[in-house]
Amino acid sequence: SPHYTTSLRSRHSLYGTEDRVVLDIGSSFIKAGFSGEPAPRECRRMTGTDADGELWGLEKSEPTEEEWLVREYRLRRVIRSIWFENLLIDPRTRKIIVVENPLLSTRIKEMIARVLFDNLQVPSLSFASAPVLALMAAGRLSGLVVDVGHLETTVTPVFHSRPLFPSLTTSPIAGRRLNRRLRALLLAFASYIAPPSSLTSTTPARVASLPREILTDDLVEQIKTRLCFVGGEALPADEAQAASALSSASGHSGGRGWIQVPGWVRERAAEVLWEDEGDHDARGLADVVLECLLRLPIDLRKPMATSILVTGGTAAMPGFFPRFKSALAARLEQSHPPSPPPLAPHLAVLNHPCPTTDASSSTLARKQEGSAPSYSPALQSWVGGSLAGALKTGGEEVTREMWD
Repeated sequence: SPHYTTSLRSRHSLYGTEDRVVLDIGSSFIKAGFSGEPAPRECRRMTGTDADGELWGLEKSEPTEEEWLVREYRLRRVIRSIWFENLLIDPRTRKIIVVENPLLSTRIKEMIARVLFDNLQVPSLSFASAPVLALMAAGRLSGLVVDVGHLETTVTPVFHSRPLFPSLTTSPIAGRRLNRRLRALLLAFASYIAPPSSLTSTTPARVASLPREILTDDLVEQIKTRLCFVGGEALPADEAQAASALSSASGHSGGRGWIQVPGWVRERAAEVLWEDEGDHDARGLADVVLECLLRLPIDLRKPMATSILVTGGTAAMPGFFPRFKSALAARLEQSHPPSPPPLAPHLAVLNHPCPTTDASSSTLARKQEGSAPSYSPALQSWVGGSLAGALKTGGEEVTREMWD
C-alpha cells in the first residue's frame, strides 16, 4: 500500500545506507539533508566576524593561506555540527552530493572535498551543477536559471541539461547588497526604544535613533526576512510622498528593546535589486537577464524566455516575482526596436507563485507560467539534488581512494 511504502521509505532513510547526503554549501547558508526527502533536515546560517558572516566573498585579490585555513576551520566546525547534531549518521557510510554553483572556484571545491574526505572520511563525493538540479526539481531539461543568492546574481542558460557557460552573466547586486542598503536605511530612519530598567518602571519610553552596535548582521537578516517585501514600480514624487506618509511602521523586538521600521523602508529597501549603477559589472536583475538572452543564439532566445526559473534565498521575499517579471518585460520593450521579434510576449516564469498573463502573452507563455512545482526558491537546487540522489544520478563521482 502507499502508506507501507512511505513508512518503509522513511525508515530506510534513517537507518539504511543507500540514500545519499545532499549538501548545498553557500557563502552564507548551508543546507543539508537526505536524498529522496522534500526538504533539508538543517538550514544553518554562517556566523562569525567576517562581513555579513559569509564563508567566502567576491575577493579582488587572492586571500592569504592563513585566511584559507580559517575558512576551512569554520567550514569543518559547521559541517561536523550539522552531521552529528542534525543528521545523526555515520559519515563513513554515506555518499555525498554537493550542489555546485557554476562559478565556484577550484580552491573552494578542494576545501570542501578536504573537509569531507580527510575529516569525515566519507566514501565518495560528487559535485552537481546547481542550475541543472534546479531545473530537474522543476521537471525541465532546458531553461534560464536566475539564481539571486547572497553574494551575486547568476543567470545560467541550460539546454538539455547542459549549461551554456559562454552565455552566463553575473552581477554583484544580490542579497549582500540588499543587506547593506537596509542597514543604511535603518541607521538613518529607524527608531529605537530601549527596554525599561525594571518591570515596575513607570518612566515613559524614550524614542531615539538606532544605535549602530545594536544592528548586528543577524538582526539585519531577521528584519529583512520578517518585515521587508518587494513593492511595485516606484510612483511619481507627489504620489510617493502621499503613499509613504500613509504607510504604517512595524516594530521588531530583538530582546534588547524595540526597533520601529518605517513602512516605506520595508517596501523600498529592495529597490537596490533593480537599480542600474552605471557600472557594467553592477547591473540590476533585469539588465543581467536581458544580456544573457541577447548572448544566446537567436533560435534559443524564445525557448529560454518562456522557461525562466528563479532560485535563491533573496527571491523568496514577498512580492519579488511580480516585480521581477514586470521589470524584465519593461526592460525588454525598451531594448528591442520594432524590427526584431520582441521577447516580451513570450516571458514566463516557471515557478511564479501567482501566475498572471495579459492578453498580449503568447499561448506558450500562458501554459508555462507557474507550471513548475511550488518549492521555495531557496530550496530549489537542494530539492533537485535530493531527486538526483534518489535516482542515483549526479555529477562525476570521486571516491576516497581516488582522493588519496
